[in-house]
Amino acid sequence: MRPTAWHRRLPGVLVAIGVLLAAGGGTAQDLPRRPIEYAAFAERVLRPPPADPAFARTVGAEIVRLTNVERRKAGLRPVEADEELGRPATAHAADMHRRRYFAHSTPEGLAPHDRIAGTVRRGVLAGTAENLYMAEGPWRAQLADVAREAVEGWMNSPGHRANILRAAMTHLGVGIAASDDRIYVVQNFADVRARLADGIPARLRQGETIRVVLAPGSTGGYTGVALLRPDVEGPVTKRPQALGPIAVDVPAGLWRVALYRSVGPQRFEIAMGPLVLVE
Repeated sequence: MRPTAWHRRLPGVLVAIGVLLAAGGGTAQDLPRRPIEYAAFAERVLRPPPADPAFARTVGAEIVRLTNVERRKAGLRPVEADEELGRPATAHAADMHRRRYFAHSTPEGLAPHDRIAGTVRRGVLAGTAENLYMAEGPWRAQLADVAREAVEGWMNSPGHRANILRAAMTHLGVGIAASDDRIYVVQNFADVRARLADGIPARLRQGETIRVVLAPGSTGGYTGVALLRPDVEGPVTKRPQALGPIAVDVPAGLWRVALYRSVGPQRFEIAMGPLVLVE
């Protein structure tokens, strides 16, 4: 579990408080039980937007800027703002706000990598990390300070600081949910190895064909693709299909679109793409 920051604003004082877990509202059919179900769940919680869009864009852009200030100080390349990563970040902020909990995992047990894997449909990711921030009370009186306080709070916490300064991370999505009494901020980092030209549907039917090709400008040397069980990773000896149209010829269940690049005779390195549910 990645570190969590929760801050309560008091007059002149910023106090760190422990993690709060809470049960939440919503019917059983509304709540995500598996990673792949989080995409549909995220769409529901994002309607209507959980914060004023202009405010969220402004604060989110400032958090990205301040994050990159810290990365440059450490001699690291900046991360790129990423709208696709922003969707699971915003959905988690909205869900925490709506159900009044504060944790990396949802009450149903979905961790950050589950939520990101279930929502990101074009990214090929080698790793993820997450930071959380929450302020309550008269926070709107200090609108200009939200981004600064969030990043300063994370930089003053060893675990959060480590996430911001992870050299491998390339992209950052920021999510914000706010009301009069509290605000939640979520940072979702990822090491994006490639980008697919087309979004992969979350649900597929046996026998259909999907198109898996890299978006223009993607690098990494990936030339093959296969559907793998989610717990399969690392070098393997199975030869994948060439990128392009592939048949969904696997049993029903949860699978991951995996991209391959050659690392030797009959050996490949795998990068994990979107999760899919084959029905």
